Amino acid sequence: MSTAAGSPFAPDRWLAEIIERPAYRLAAPGAGVAQLAEQMAGMSREGDAFFYAKLPTSEIAACIGLSNVGFAVIDTAMTLAWSGSQPAVAPASVQVGLAQPQQASAILTIAESCFLWSRFHLDPQLPRRMANLIKRRWIENYVNGSRGSALYAAVLDGEVAGFLAVIESTVNGVPAASIDLVGVAPQCQGRGVGIALVDTFLRDWQSRAKALRVGTQAANIRSLRLYESRGFRIAESNYVLHAHYRCGRIQR
Repeated sequence: MSTAAGSPFAPDRWLAEIIERPAYRLAAPGAGVAQLAEQMAGMSREGDAFFYAKLPTSEIAACIGLSNVGFAVIDTAMTLAWSGSQPAVAPASVQVGLAQPQQASAILTIAESCFLWSRFHLDPQLPRRMANLIKRRWIENYVNGSRGSALYAAVLDGEVAGFLAVIESTVNGVPAASIDLVGVAPQCQGRGVGIALVDTFLRDWQSRAKALRVGTQAANIRSLRLYESRGFRIAESNYVLHAHYRCGRIQR
């Protein structure tokens, strides 16, 4: 995404289509408060708009500046990097492999029903159905091959119980593979499905990428503990901020 000339914001057309209003990412966090306020008011003058930003948790002054123009901290995003330690063996009762076309429907159903702690689910101004739809559409991009590098499916008791999506990138000049999204069906949680998925990712990708990473939310203590148990360690943290305009006015 690129910013419009002179604007610190970049349009997020994929997200805008789902939430049915313009969506913008703050691409130039160093912009002054007055400029941000003017840009946001202008972009939302004709109706509703959604803005979001991501800042390192050390940048408190910038975070305060964004709060002064209507942003609120919704989430603290935690990024973890694999330390290289060997994880324990995943439960044998869970079978994990690359997702097959006949598993797509079950995977999409899980994606639309299993999340509680994403920044969209934590935002009280976004309906749960919309937050769920964002996750479904995210994984649809893996199913149709338009995003990412691999999609795994976990099977428990003969049924699809979870999925894990992998995306490749370059981090600090190093080829990296990241867990882009992982989900476990609500009725299968606590039965080793997440462990099996993460261990399969580590097994398959530790020789294919120089760095292995995953992101989650500070509020999601269960996920943090799972990743730490598989050898991941916290590498960075960022505040995630949202701002909502309705009928041209900031919503607080």
